[in-house]
Amino acid sequence: MTTPSLAHGSPLSLDPYVERALRRRAPRGAIVAEDVAAVERFVGVLFCRVIQTHFNTFVRDVGACERCGTTHALERAHRAGCERPQLLRHAISLVARPHPASNGIEVDAGSLHAAFLRLHRDDAAGRRLLVLCHACHRAYDAENKDTPFREGSAAMAP
Repeated sequence: MTTPSLAHGSPLSLDPYVERALRRRAPRGAIVAEDVAAVERFVGVLFCRVIQTHFNTFVRDVGACERCGTTHALERAHRAGCERPQLLRHAISLVARPHPASNGIEVDAGSLHAAFLRLHRDDAAGRRLLVLCHACHRAYDAENKDTPFREGSAAMAP
């Protein structure tokens, strides 16, 4: 017997998945760079993998595209205004410390990982990740390409 899909307006919260991800072993080490943008360039692709790795169970539990209901080619889509690059930039700014020896910043990898995951918790507008099929994901991103990022709002608190 299969679990019924939770798609189409499901109340499934992402918070338990974030908490489970936070209990896993975090990366160790520090990143020293000239600024937030340099750290983002260095870790950007890695943090795309963080989302893919930590939220596979979430995608399986939702089970279908939240727009069209298909069960094939499911992807994690960041809600408009909460895209991965913006969340990563915000997480870096939360944990970065001045690094006087390099005249840049230092970011603890474990703290960055935790801050980035915490920024994926549900907020007043709902879940920050949606489960969409490939076609619906592309359409959703195209429809919302001009949605402003809400950095600094209460919704962005870690």
